[in-house]
Amino acid sequence: QIDADPRLPHISQKISRKISKTSLGAENSISWEHQDNLPSLITDLKNRGFTIAALEQTDNSIELQKFSSGEPLALIVC
Repeated sequence: QIDADPRLPHISQKISRKISKTSLGAENSISWEHQDNLPSLITDLKNRGFTIAALEQTDNSIELQKFSSGEPLALIVC
């Protein structure tokens, strides 16, 4: 279950199971959190010095193997 998740327990548990299935256990080895207000989150992270990256496949995408960034990095997954 997601720590400090304000949603109803059954909703939080369902979402947690989906995240766990998709992340293959990575959610246990990296720091992450759920946020409802993405624009506000991105602004806050940028103000704190984070580089923002998101996963998406488009004609302008950078191959993952060719991507490099300084730390700290915030990866946005929607």
